[in-house]
Amino acid sequence: MVQRQTEPYRRSFSGSVGAGMGALMGGAHKQFYVLEHRMSSKYHRAGETQKIIVDQIEMGRDPRCQVRFDDSFTSVSRRHAAIVRDGAGWKLVHLSKVNTTLLNGRPVTDEWYLQNGDEIQLSSNGPRIGFIVPQGDRSMIKNINFTERFSLFRQQALKPYKQMMVWMSVVFLLVIGGFIGWSVLNQQQNQKTNEMLAGSIASVSARQDSAGIEAQKQLAAVSNQAQTAAQAAIQASQASQASTSQGINQLRSELVDLKSDLKSAREEKTESESAKQTVSAGEQTAASAVPVATGMTSYESCFPYIYYIQLDKVERTNKKGKTEVINIINRWAGTGFLLSDGRFVTSRRIIERWYFQVNGNLMDEDMRPLNKAVCNLERVVAYFTAYSSTGDALAFTSDQFTCDRSADTYTVLRGPLGGLVKGARLRIAPSNGGKDWAYFQTAKKGGLKFDTSKSTSLGRGIPLTILGFPAEVGINSASGPVYGSGVTAHSGLDRGDIMTTNTSFEIGGSGAPVFAVSETGEYEVVGLISSMAEGLRGVVVPIAAVR
Repeated sequence: MVQRQTEPYRRSFSGSVGAGMGALMGGAHKQFYVLEHRMSSKYHRAGETQKIIVDQIEMGRDPRCQVRFDDSFTSVSRRHAAIVRDGAGWKLVHLSKVNTTLLNGRPVTDEWYLQNGDEIQLSSNGPRIGFIVPQGDRSMIKNINFTERFSLFRQQALKPYKQMMVWMSVVFLLVIGGFIGWSVLNQQQNQKTNEMLAGSIASVSARQDSAGIEAQKQLAAVSNQAQTAAQAAIQASQASQASTSQGINQLRSELVDLKSDLKSAREEKTESESAKQTVSAGEQTAASAVPVATGMTSYESCFPYIYYIQLDKVERTNKKGKTEVINIINRWAGTGFLLSDGRFVTSRRIIERWYFQVNGNLMDEDMRPLNKAVCNLERVVAYFTAYSSTGDALAFTSDQFTCDRSADTYTVLRGPLGGLVKGARLRIAPSNGGKDWAYFQTAKKGGLKFDTSKSTSLGRGIPLTILGFPAEVGINSASGPVYGSGVTAHSGLDRGDIMTTNTSFEIGGSGAPVFAVSETGEYEVVGLISSMAEGLRGVVVPIAAVR
């Protein structure tokens, strides 16, 4: 990739705090962009988005990076890459001296301009981030409400300079404290003045008896003036006292906030130094995917989150808008499961069966008309109900799911003499390559723990547990899903999938979760069953591919 050269990048106060202040005040005519995290980590969940309102951000493991990754990503540098505003657009700047930065799969050695929809990856096996610019007026900073802008300002503009801002706050509060101290001394001086004035009034009153009428009038006038001055002094003293009290309360509040910020900065520094001592340069550790469920130390504890999926009906809508229910003779079924982040996951061949070959054949008789309908730009929707062994039920349709159709290919059928069969153009989904997955987001709480990092880096000979509902068994198994097992055939992935051997599971269990046991003895999902092959071999889609 040929690099585009502009001025060299340097982190600047104006690009961070200055730009943040401009955005905070309304950001007239300025755009923001969105970063979409496509892998889970300690600080970000897969699917999470971040609005960026400042002119420059950095990505890496350093606590000062606005987009931070935990130390389990050892191939991510402390300051790995930056995104910097360049005129009306943005550019990606490579910072790491050790690890690569990829843009749409190609390495960036210096910098490159970003386009809407680009994918950034920090090292070849590191986290992936989508770059998204909202369309039209929705991309303007002024459309973000002030509360959210202030929160983004603290997270993005102040983060690189957090410790400096904390100490500046300390100096500012000390100055305020000195002013309040001066106010207290001034209040005490006012009280002494009031006492002197009161004594003068008493002395004047005592002399009134011995003075003549003219003197009494003069003394009365003096007395009235003195009383008025005394009352004015007392009121000023009270106002000064109220101001001082308010200042003391404000100082107390600022000191509480300062204590919290200092504690946060100290914890980040401690965490960073601890990570430096424990993580060495080539170590690979498993990254937790922010699980919700806990205590899954037996496969029985996973049962409530595993579902039997059955087909209810299939509808076809032609180009004229007419919808009909298709008679499916051989109804299919499969397995799905809930993850701790609320995603319901299964195999794509369960949700969109009409795209998949069966036993090496292009399609069975039920699926070929549906595939041809899709190729003819007609709408095909399958309706399902999923049941767990605890009685919980979920109803959904195929068009609710997110799938990866990027590797689908087209083919045509030929007659006995080699000629093309009219209307026989078919769209075929790949049977491997980490594409056989589908999910939709639910509002359910709790689910199976999963580990995206481990799913792509399993070693050879790792025992795996499979729990699912093969079509022949279904939900009639009152004791829960059927147990199966397998062993990883080699290290890492094979063309995007986990290959297993000695796999004992019933045919027809596509979509079943595949578990590995963590060091703490808990069952964690590392993939899902795609298909079974001869010779006790299995194809497992890594859970990291589901995004």
